[in-house]
Amino acid sequence: MKKVLSVLCIFAVVFGMFTPFTIKASAAVNTNSTFEELYNEAKKHLGKPYSQAQDKRYGPDYFDCSGYTRYVYKKVTGVTIGATSTKQREEADKVKTGNQKPGDLVFFTGHVGIYIGDGKMINAQNDGVKIDNINGSYWKDNFIGYGRYLNFKEKQGSKTYYAVSDLNLRSQNKWDSSVSGKVPKGAKVSIDLDSEKNGWCMVTYGNVKGYMLNTTSYFSTTPILKTYYAKDNLNLRTQATWESDVAQKVQKGEKVTVDLKSNKNGWYKVTYGGKTGYMLLNNNYLVEKPLNMKAYYAINALNLRSEATWDSSVSQTVPAGAQVKVEMDTNTGIWYKVTYQNKTGYMPLTDNYLSETAVLKTYYAKDNLNLRSEAKWDSEVAQKVEKGEKVTVNVKANTNGWHKVTYSGKTGYMLLNDNYLVEKPLNLKTYYAINALNLRSAATWDSSVNQVVPAGAKVKVEMDNNTGVWHKVTYQNKTGYMPLTDNYLSLTAI
Repeated sequence: MKKVLSVLCIFAVVFGMFTPFTIKASAAVNTNSTFEELYNEAKKHLGKPYSQAQDKRYGPDYFDCSGYTRYVYKKVTGVTIGATSTKQREEADKVKTGNQKPGDLVFFTGHVGIYIGDGKMINAQNDGVKIDNINGSYWKDNFIGYGRYLNFKEKQGSKTYYAVSDLNLRSQNKWDSSVSGKVPKGAKVSIDLDSEKNGWCMVTYGNVKGYMLNTTSYFSTTPILKTYYAKDNLNLRTQATWESDVAQKVQKGEKVTVDLKSNKNGWYKVTYGGKTGYMLLNNNYLVEKPLNMKAYYAINALNLRSEATWDSSVSQTVPAGAQVKVEMDTNTGIWYKVTYQNKTGYMPLTDNYLSETAVLKTYYAKDNLNLRSEAKWDSEVAQKVEKGEKVTVNVKANTNGWHKVTYSGKTGYMLLNDNYLVEKPLNLKTYYAINALNLRSAATWDSSVNQVVPAGAKVKVEMDNNTGVWHKVTYQNKTGYMPLTDNYLSLTAI
């Protein structure tokens, strides 16, 4: 619809005929206010009526075009701009079309509004405060140009930073406020740069939010902690010198964490296994790419060699079942470099020495067992194992179904099947004999006595193999029967 021009606007038209809209050198003032703050204030007055009256045109209940722009600018920035559209056009820096920004003033013949971007303005006209498309035919025909009083602070958004040290975020932007959450050293955080006030910004770490000073003392734009890999077996030092004590040993190929901000003449803090020491950060000691090393397990005790030949000296003994690391890129035929407990030697990578899967596995004795000294029944008894006891089986050391079994530090042989060894623990419970007990050979009192248990002795009771109150009871590798009642057996020591 046709816009009605006020007396002031008519004056601006006449005056404008003799005041060309020319571009001048920028003198716009910087402000800490943002366009978002300006626009939020401007929108509060949408729909308010138009008035030219001197006691009403400057708001806040009524506005004319220049009174509206003057009121919003003053309210948000504290800056008082000209009282008429002509004065505002004179005072503002002229902005070339195409270089306008949200928050600039947009001038027409006898009219002014606030440019809000996307070809739109918010302005006061005869039908009140509203948002208009300045590309409409009426505004196009009356367009003069853009003007800038202030360089509004542009929205910076959030940016990723890294905590230089362990930090306590605050509930408010001051040191004496309570701690709202903790940020560990090296953690990646998001800082809302638009929330800055006196250097304090809102910081987000996962679900934790709080305030902290955004300075290089607390945050870095680049990562603080970085993963490296030991190029060889390393001795981390207690200080940044070679002559200091060894703080921690790192096995070749192991992953470590380096504090990139801790540089002392090329030495950096390196953390491994929860302990920290110093090491020079260069490709002789630490590399960014993982070494091509693979975990294997010793099938039997191994004697690593000092060179890739059997007739070289033994450099290290690896116990059966131990995990070792094998370098896959440095082989001489079938001989490979093998590292165990920070020492490296050589061993053929074949199925009779090294296994890709774990060699030792836990089993449970299904009954009282006699481990044998050799892989056959007619060999001597090497060790007795009580029913339900946990043993360690070498699942790779197989001789016709017989495997090496270790119990209480001693090793013998036993067939690995469900008749003797099972993977799931038996449902056995510890009890104590209240008085001397005569275990029976069957679940009846009139059966023969097969074992005497002294008063106070600890026994194992099978909880799944009962006949009424009678349960299987094992004492010193022999099993008999006894009623599980309070006058015979106690859960607590006697």
